[in-house]
Parts: sequence; C-alpha cells; structure tokens
Amino acid sequence: MTNVMEYTMGVKQLKEYLYIPLIKLFAAILLGLIVGFVLFPLTSDDIFVSVTIILALVFLKRLLPFLVIAIQHKRISNGVSFSIDASSGKYQYCQGGTKLIFEASQIKKVVKIVSPPKFDNRVDLLGFGHFFYWHITLTNNKMIAISCLVLDLENFFGMYLEQQKKVFVFPPLIKPSS
Repeated sequence: MTNVMEYTMGVKQLKEYLYIPLIKLFAAILLGLIVGFVLFPLTSDDIFVSVTIILALVFLKRLLPFLVIAIQHKRISNGVSFSIDASSGKYQYCQGGTKLIFEASQIKKVVKIVSPPKFDNRVDLLGFGHFFYWHITLTNNKMIAISCLVLDLENFFGMYLEQQKKVFVFPPLIKPSS
C-alpha cells in the first residue's frame, strides 16, 4: 500500500491567496471612502477629484502589485503537481509534460522565499506579503520553484529550512529537464 500525497493548485489555495485578499481590499477601499465622506464633507466638484485620486493611489500601491504577483503565481502553478510517496521516500515534480523524480537524499538545499513582512513576522500592510514559494536545489544542480498555490505548507517535510526575503515574491519560471 502506497502513501502518496499529491499537491496541486486548487480552489482552497485560490480562495486563500487570491479571492479573500481581493475581497478584503475592496471592502477596505469602500469603508475608507465612506469614512472619508462622513468625516470630511466635500462639495460635489471635490468628490469626483478626491475619489479619483484616492482610487488611483490605491490601485498603484496595493492592487496593481497584488495582481501582478497573483497572476505570476497562478501562471507558474498552472499544470504543476508535486507528490510525495512516503513509503518509498520519492518526490515527483510534474510541469506540463516534464516529470522529475528524485529522493530526499538528492535534495541539496530547500529555501522558502518569503516577503519582508512574513520574514520579520510583521503585519502585512500592503496586502501581497502572504505569497511565498519554495526553491529546491538538487545535488545535480537542477532547480525547482514551487509556488504557494501548489505547495501551501509551512515546513518542507521535516527538512532543514532556510528562509530568504524578497520584496516582490515572484517564483522564477524554471523548466526542469528530466
């Protein structure tokens, strides 16, 4: 009997990393606009200019970086699967038609690339700091990058974990050769 755990991008990860943060962002924008209008009464001419400036700033500082990072993670995670056979100790990474099978002894280094707020255990004020990806280097110097949309785990199966921080957590597009 084999004990195989397979990880792919699913509805749970899309909900956690894309949909819920977008809903929170739009709710915060709406709440901020309502509070702003109540606290600062404006004339009808000033309302349009104020709302336009506020929405443009929010779009540039919050929404645009979030969408760019989310789209990149989704694009790289599409068609990727990662499975672990606990009985044999083998890992399998599939991306498109490419399949890479390796054992735990062949893993040279595992690095979790996270945002500065997650690295320093701070509150994520920008709204896109919850993204991360795994960067796995094998002994034959092959590299694998796995997005949090596929492998949404805090630790990599009991192995020593190194963390690095990057401001914009884009997983690189690495095509593993089998």
